[in-house]
Amino acid sequence: MKIFPALALFAAALSVAVVAQEAVKQLYHVTVPKVLFDSALATFGDDLDIWEVRAVEGTDNVRADIYTTGATINKFNDVSSPSKFTVLDIKALTPSVVLIERDPMNTAEKLAFEASTLATCSTATRRHLAEITPTATTNYVDNAFFDCWRTADEIFAFLDTLMSANPTLITKIASVSTSYEGRAIPGYKIANGGSGKKAIYVQGLIHAREWHAGSTTFYAMAAILDGLRNGDATITSLVNQYDWYFVPIVNIDGFLYTFNGDRLWRKNRRKISGSTYGVDLNRNFGPQAYFGKAGDSPTTETYPGTAALSEPETAGIYKFLKTLPLAGVLDIHAYSGLVLRPFGNQAAQAAAPYGTKLKTLGDNVKTAIQVGNTARYTSETAAQLYLCYGTLMDSVFLEFNKTATLSFEMEGNDFVVDKSVIRSGGLHVFQGILQFAKGLAAYYS
Repeated sequence: MKIFPALALFAAALSVAVVAQEAVKQLYHVTVPKVLFDSALATFGDDLDIWEVRAVEGTDNVRADIYTTGATINKFNDVSSPSKFTVLDIKALTPSVVLIERDPMNTAEKLAFEASTLATCSTATRRHLAEITPTATTNYVDNAFFDCWRTADEIFAFLDTLMSANPTLITKIASVSTSYEGRAIPGYKIANGGSGKKAIYVQGLIHAREWHAGSTTFYAMAAILDGLRNGDATITSLVNQYDWYFVPIVNIDGFLYTFNGDRLWRKNRRKISGSTYGVDLNRNFGPQAYFGKAGDSPTTETYPGTAALSEPETAGIYKFLKTLPLAGVLDIHAYSGLVLRPFGNQAAQAAAPYGTKLKTLGDNVKTAIQVGNTARYTSETAAQLYLCYGTLMDSVFLEFNKTATLSFEMEGNDFVVDKSVIRSGGLHVFQGILQFAKGLAAYYS
């Protein structure tokens, strides 16, 4: 009986014509009461590739970026059958405008333009590695490497060149883990000697299409080396306190596929059956008690696999983390402008005193990221907008003795962004990374 009034309100609030029934996926911006968004996820969420969800300040609405077909997006309009939505809390539904907007730029055209610029940019900057020498006085973050989006070969060539120029500061771990297709997943350690230090672990590109998150991880590595070479007091102090470990490309198979297959590919490249591929590596961590509770099917973008750590990528990362004396873990993503803390797998905050400590840590990181930054960030628990099970962040907190951990969702409004934002985004998040490290002492006090 309660469903019908909610649907009537939804229909009355609707302010947009039905979207053309396109079979090709496009990016849509949907503003909808959260209670109906949650219901949509429960009923046809398998058909939605959700890029971003944010609360609309001062309302009960959320704004979601969704990549799907016109036929699927129109399911938000379909109120012909009460069974389409299961509204659990009618009191939470307030009169609101439901708005569906197609992104003004055709996604295929946007992808084609980006692809057309990759080779040109790479060719124009082909001498960037020659500028990296042991005696070079220019900063690595100013190197032309950061002028372009880079292939995996270019990325590892750059990082290996940094290592060759700074052999006492950075070393390579040839294989932190292994991919489904058998590729090594390398890591890098930045340290300045000494023993008995705790470790900070930073990773990027667990989701293949998040190129900006990857470039930011590489930027952080270069910026730390710049700080050590230039005698920066803050960076030197933090490297004196901690050994820094980076895995710049967790999802190497998927990342390669974004260049030679599907630019918007998210998952790894495990063959499930027929033409169905991929496990979402950031839904494949434990604890097992929270694994797979969303019930996502293998065709969804968030399919978690058959069991926690079923994927060689995540199993290897987990095993590697177990070897480190961890002080903190950061997972870099794009996009949304969020600093996320545990939990994603439950609505509750972490138990005292950790809930408050994590909030303080996240809030201070958010403040640091926003220094000199016009983009706005929000600090919140990962489950603030919707539950997500099997993330690295929750696994680290729950299975690694309450280790401090955050996940960054970089600023931006798309996975495909102009290369001109590589340095600015990298700098902003690097400020947050430094603040995270500075805040660890208080977290453990």
